[in-house]
Amino acid sequence: MKKLLTVFFVLFFFVSLSFGQDYAKKGVWELAGTASFYSTTSVYDGESADESTTTIAFEPMLGYFLMDGLILGFSPMYSSSSYGDQSSSSLSLFAAPGYVFNLQSNVYPFVHALVGYNTYTYNSGLPGAEDVTYSGLSYGALGGIKILIGENALVQFGAQYLIINSEPEDWDGDRVGYDQFGITAGFTVFVGR
Repeated sequence: MKKLLTVFFVLFFFVSLSFGQDYAKKGVWELAGTASFYSTTSVYDGESADESTTTIAFEPMLGYFLMDGLILGFSPMYSSSSYGDQSSSSLSLFAAPGYVFNLQSNVYPFVHALVGYNTYTYNSGLPGAEDVTYSGLSYGALGGIKILIGENALVQFGAQYLIINSEPEDWDGDRVGYDQFGITAGFTVFVGR
């Protein structure tokens, strides 16, 4: 708790000293990255599981302001895991259009829609086992606040919800995939103007 308060006061100090106001303007490029904490609940054939999985992830985002406040972002997400001989990997590519509200201060509330495609590959590791691939369209939303620190950097805090569809080829049943809610924290740098 003491460390969290120290971080808060240091951020507040930098926010109060910062004076760069070129963020969220037409022509600005943004490169962001977030560390996320997720609680994931599996869904199979329309039924949600009783248990959830906890995950920590890193997700980069590249964005360009098409006009003041309106940003078009791109966010790839990749993960890979293994357990014994079992292995899996996941790749998601999201378009992330959004809007950043300029409150004429160092605080910028934001919201993004997330729409994309994901693919998941799994191998059981058993002798002769082949990779099995699941894929589908996914969507969700991300929102929160960004706080300007210095002239070209921001810290970001928010929440994200994703609906991931990950169905086997030629699937005929109800939805297969998972729902993911996350609390995010990250860092953004911007250039332009």
